Amino acid sequence: MNCKPGDLAILLSPDKTSERWASGRIVRCLSTFMEDGHLCWRVEPRVGMHPGVCDAVLRPIGNPGDDATDETLNWLPVPTKEIA
Repeated sequence: MNCKPGDLAILLSPDKTSERWASGRIVRCLSTFMEDGHLCWRVEPRVGMHPGVCDAVLRPIGNPGDDATDETLNWLPVPTKEIA
């Protein structure tokens, strides 16, 4: 299982060409169900008219944690308030 309940996840390009438009969408995983022998997630927002998304095409977006740093600050100046 790629995701857990409550995870934010990104949809990868599914095999069906009719659903490739959904690739790259970010969804929240709510609950699981089985469809045609595949583990699927009910997600929000819904993806088209489908009741859910297969776990195989979802990748969780992890929380970087409290000690995460913004790497752009290594090559950009720290933003400061401009005084007029």
